[in-house]
Amino acid sequence: MTAKLEFHKTLNSRLWDGTELRPAVRRHLLEIAEFFIQNLGVPDLDVLDITLSGSNASFTYTPQSDIDLHIVVHVPAEKERFYKNFFDAKKNLFNTKHNINIYSQPVELYVQLDNENHISNGLYSVQNGTWLQQPTRQRAHINHTTVQKKLHEYKWAINHCIQENDIQAAKTLVRRLKIFRKIGLARFGELGSSNLAWKLLRNSGYLDRLNDFITDYTDKELSLESLS
Repeated sequence: MTAKLEFHKTLNSRLWDGTELRPAVRRHLLEIAEFFIQNLGVPDLDVLDITLSGSNASFTYTPQSDIDLHIVVHVPAEKERFYKNFFDAKKNLFNTKHNINIYSQPVELYVQLDNENHISNGLYSVQNGTWLQQPTRQRAHINHTTVQKKLHEYKWAINHCIQENDIQAAKTLVRRLKIFRKIGLARFGELGSSNLAWKLLRNSGYLDRLNDFITDYTDKELSLESLS
């Protein structure tokens, strides 16, 4: 499969009617969010908003683009680290266990603390049915050479970890990819080289390969296959 960057003149018509979220889509997203919130198992969780962001709230969506559905919550400041780790673990488990789609677009759930910086060209409140930040058709100044260079380096690193069966290198690479993407988004936005390279890695299945390798390796390490 050839991964491509796509720039459109309109929002994803499967989800949007012009700039209005289709009623059936909004209704289902709210149902999905409520199901996810119940699965978190946190009594009296202070939910401030339910938002849609990322490529499907902008003009850079592809057939592989997730519907990034964020549950924005407030937690006590002294317990932020605990809740952050807890929510990340719960959303990873939920997203792995469930395969929920809206018109073939996969829904990816995330719990976002209200003081957490989130960068997106478009940000839509599904809860309130309004734009918090309406997306703009950005003039793309993309350094394709840098994107392809980063993509080649990441692919090589992923292949190397798997071929060498190097679990520590694989875990380190996952952390590095998250850090590079976060820094790249903060400095250069969604069209920065790090974020675009990450999207191409995801669309081409390389991130799934890396995560599957770590999961399979861990499962084998924890398993007892036969009597010795």
